[in-house]
Amino acid sequence: MTTLRAHNTFLLSCLGMVFLLSLVRSQSGEMPTPQIHVTGTTLTIAWQGQGTLYGSNTLNADWVTVGNSVSPYVETITASTKLFYRIAYDADKFNEASLSVTLTGSSAAPSDLSELPVSVSFNGVDVDLGNVSRSSQQTLDLDYVIYGLAPGDYTVEAVFASGLQTGTHTIHANTLLMIVDDWGVDASPVDNALPSALLANMPHLSSLASEGLRFTRAYAQPTCSPTRATILTGRQPWQHDVGVPEKAESFSSSEITLPEIFTTMEAPHKMLTVGKWHLGGGDDGFSTRGGWPEFYGITGGAVQNYSNWNKNSNGTSATSLVYTTTDQVNEATSFIQSQAATGTPWFTWVAFNAPHDPFHAPPADLAPAGGYSTIGATESTDSHYYRTMLEALDTEIGRLLASVDPAQTHIIIIGDNGTPGSVVQAPYGNGHAKGSLYSGGNHVPLIVKGPAVTVSAGSTTDKLVHCVDLFSTILELSGIAEPAVPDLAAQNVTSTSIVPILSGTDTADRCVIVESHGENASGRALIVDDYPDYRLFIFNDLDEVLDSPVIEFYHTGSDANEQAPLNIASLTGEALAAYNACIAKDLAMGGYYSDEPTTGFDTLYIELPSSGVSPEVPNLTKTNGTDISVTSVTLDGNAATVIGRVGPGASQTDESDDVTARYWVKVRIAPANGTYPSAHVVFPDQPAGQGGAARDYDSTSILVNAHP
Repeated sequence: MTTLRAHNTFLLSCLGMVFLLSLVRSQSGEMPTPQIHVTGTTLTIAWQGQGTLYGSNTLNADWVTVGNSVSPYVETITASTKLFYRIAYDADKFNEASLSVTLTGSSAAPSDLSELPVSVSFNGVDVDLGNVSRSSQQTLDLDYVIYGLAPGDYTVEAVFASGLQTGTHTIHANTLLMIVDDWGVDASPVDNALPSALLANMPHLSSLASEGLRFTRAYAQPTCSPTRATILTGRQPWQHDVGVPEKAESFSSSEITLPEIFTTMEAPHKMLTVGKWHLGGGDDGFSTRGGWPEFYGITGGAVQNYSNWNKNSNGTSATSLVYTTTDQVNEATSFIQSQAATGTPWFTWVAFNAPHDPFHAPPADLAPAGGYSTIGATESTDSHYYRTMLEALDTEIGRLLASVDPAQTHIIIIGDNGTPGSVVQAPYGNGHAKGSLYSGGNHVPLIVKGPAVTVSAGSTTDKLVHCVDLFSTILELSGIAEPAVPDLAAQNVTSTSIVPILSGTDTADRCVIVESHGENASGRALIVDDYPDYRLFIFNDLDEVLDSPVIEFYHTGSDANEQAPLNIASLTGEALAAYNACIAKDLAMGGYYSDEPTTGFDTLYIELPSSGVSPEVPNLTKTNGTDISVTSVTLDGNAATVIGRVGPGASQTDESDDVTARYWVKVRIAPANGTYPSAHVVFPDQPAGQGGAARDYDSTSILVNAHP
């Protein structure tokens, strides 16, 4: 069955210029009557059809319908015949969704299911009866083009010989969340306007920004896993514990996640996550911890080879030779198209690996028009590879976006943390990059496009937004009311929906809180709504007896890379007010970072043997990226609290495997004793495939309240 595939050609003469315009008609041959208006050099044509109101553009161009608008189609600019068509058109017909509608009327519909209505309309538009069937007495099944229709309720009327039957088909909004790995604003061509910047050519990202709303003050966590956990739960690291070294694997199944809420609230959306999981729980952690019903990707933090990697498909692993970025888009587009065929709404979380290392030359066929960018005169090879990986990613993002209905889909793209230090560029650098509390580690691109975005296309906003806010945003865009979610209030969600920003009506008091946990790196950074050009840093390791808070305060409006801390003792005026507001926010959010150190315990650094033991002390992570944590530590028969394995801040939550950190374990023991001759450290046994041997070790040295 086909609809809207025949065309009727009209010859129009306007201002001395002649154009052939092909208008769409139904299979029955009825031509929808167009409305034609001419103003100066602008020709406007509109007519009603399945799926949307068709529209027009200016003269001297070919046109393509996108939603309710028609824009120039450059590749056929020289053609004399102007053909209007839809994105959801293939060689055979416009793509239709198979819908089922429950009917009601003053009397029952005919019991004979072979008796079809005399006429059927969807939102006032006639439906070809060849596209109508009945699967039960009060159910009407129809194939209909809903592409381009905005979310909402649509009336279906079926006229039988016995009378009128009516029903409602609801179009729910879809959500596509794209998370780009290791991507700060310094690497974004729509965010970094510095003349010296070497930026990727990303035309699809640029189009998204020109059609949606771009956030200039958006922030994530400094590393991968905490950002993902924060979006999933609407809670910060000090609440969900992901990224806290002693709790590196503690993203618990007790956390209430977005997919679990969709399931609990019986939302009609189908759900899929593809790409990088990186929140632990083994091969099925995406389900047991995240609540996702369907997953294709990697469970750890990175792949070692983008074209030869271990792919997890719903808990089953196998080697894939498909370029990782391409595979992720393949899975997402297949899922989205399957839902479109039945008019089913969806929520898809695409966590790209790109442009995370290993940096490499991506496939030639993913280059943008004109080819990949050439290496800069002073640009490193890694930096150039990083840029081209973004360009390949953009190509695949374009393919992904082509699979969605823009009238029904909210599209969100965000970076998960700042750009890596080896490839970061101005305005950031000097150690202020991925893993850092400073802006270079967590100031990320964020763009939102969709039916809820009612501000002017291409707008920007300087409202403060944090990745935690996407939790409430996705729920609201999907029609789920947070107060109605069972047990969610007890979780103390700190997310604030950004939906009011999308319509220009936001009045919320917003703030940004970023946390980092790791050896010599623990702390919190704060920005408050009333003083967005100031940023407070409180560095304090809560597990160090001798550690006192170190506070830094910057005016980021004039010092973007936070190189010149303000003298707190001499603050006056606006700067003093901003400082006090930040301190107050820290206290209100659980201000333990600014507290003085707690006494009554000792912090111990335990060194393990680097040779002469079998099996060897395990690496920090398994080959799939999952952390290998310490099972227990005892000193003279007394159990200690394990804080974590000692290493760079990122190594506890990211995929790094630091050689030194492998042999040091940090613990806390109370009451303080001061003298600890030896310690016994136990790890999980070796996997059975490696022999299953016990892995427990005696210390070679112990440092008390002192760093190794």
